[in-house]
Amino acid sequence: MRRALPALLLAALLAAPVVTAAAKARDIGRHSTLAQVDAAIRKVAPVGGDVDPALAYLRANHVEHSDTPGTRTVYAIVRNIRGGSILSLVEKSASIRILYDEQRHVTEVDVHADYTSL
Repeated sequence: MRRALPALLLAALLAAPVVTAAAKARDIGRHSTLAQVDAAIRKVAPVGGDVDPALAYLRANHVEHSDTPGTRTVYAIVRNIRGGSILSLVEKSASIRILYDEQRHVTEVDVHADYTSL
């Protein structure tokens, strides 16, 4: 039992930076611009980096998303971001697509605006 505790502690310490970073990352949402969403996603999902921190970030920010392992694609949407219609007749959303390879390394990130009339 004495040997198991250090191994568990080490595992927890190694996992802590990802969980802590995701938990502190509540910085995208309705108040964000498209450029802010794009920068935030590219920071947590750099090309060549692991896709799992990006998934943790999306969960921490309560962003609607899905991970489709068959196509190795993460789809997400941040609804009603800043920059919609002045009359509030058009909602602007940030659509996010993250592609990754067999090793779960990010290969492409795409963030673009989608508009929906209310």
